[in-house]
Amino acid sequence: MATSRARRRQNGSLAYLAEVRIKKDGRLVHRESKTFDKRRAATEWAARLEKDLNKPNGVPRRQHQALVDSLRRKAGAGASTVNNELSGCA
Repeated sequence: MATSRARRRQNGSLAYLAEVRIKKDGRLVHRESKTFDKRRAATEWAARLEKDLNKPNGVPRRQHQALVDSLRRKAGAGASTVNNELSGCA
């Protein structure tokens, strides 16, 4: 289920937090959130993500991509070997 809500930032400006939660058989299998400057961007992102996650194998694919991205960040810019090996996974 996708939701969005308005929040005040520390500097006083308004931001919109979009949250997507996917449950299967009563268990939470995926939760993701992102903050946007515009409400429309938040609702569009949430709707698009929810649509992608509800596809067959949507949740495992998203979790796999998050793992690959995390490994790439940890490897750093100089780890070309790791990046080359991971390029076939994503």
